[in-house]
Amino acid sequence: MNAGQVGFVARAQNTQWMGAAAENYVQCPVLEDPYGDRALINVESNVQMTGVAVITTANKYPEATMRWLDYFYSEEGTVLCRLGIEGESYEVVDGKYQLLDNIKNNPDGLTLDQALGQWAIFPGGYLPQYITNEVDQSAAQLPETKAANDVVRDYVVPFETVPRVKFTEEESIKLGTYAQDIVNYATENVVKFITGEKSLSEWDAYVAELNNMPVEDYIKINQDAYDRWKG
Repeated sequence: MNAGQVGFVARAQNTQWMGAAAENYVQCPVLEDPYGDRALINVESNVQMTGVAVITTANKYPEATMRWLDYFYSEEGTVLCRLGIEGESYEVVDGKYQLLDNIKNNPDGLTLDQALGQWAIFPGGYLPQYITNEVDQSAAQLPETKAANDVVRDYVVPFETVPRVKFTEEESIKLGTYAQDIVNYATENVVKFITGEKSLSEWDAYVAELNNMPVEDYIKINQDAYDRWKG
């Protein structure tokens, strides 16, 4: 990307993660499908995320661990996660959180998220947290990021309609096994079709081979999880 060899990235709402190459990119519009629909489903609720923490059977203090995890959903815990240490990465001015200049304009040329990541555990990580504009000082609040959001905003699907389904232990094991074959096979072949390594005349053979895999079971597991979420 820094070498200028990437022409398109299928990711919405934030070009700042591209680092030094960010100024070379703009937010692409939400594309229209063959049926005339335009929708962006890469949306998340303020409460994030499922599956970011576990308590093992070896844990002698599960109640204390839960209190620790709950702490990250408080304002104080979220500030620690997202802003780091007061006086080192942020300050409070007139009751509002503000990142220090060494984070916003890092003397070593680090991006905002890279500099913030030296003090806070949020950048690049998945963790229990409750996000509000008051405590969010990440690249999501930059004017250029908000401008990118404006490009796609009218087509964002409400996060309530996009389920975060959960799987049983047995389902997770099966999905992991299936995905390794199905997803890898599909991904590899799609790349080959796009790059011309495979001719489109081979498409039907690709689909036939894909259907020989446990695709129906893969779909059923996801459907069952979705039905539980709805019910």
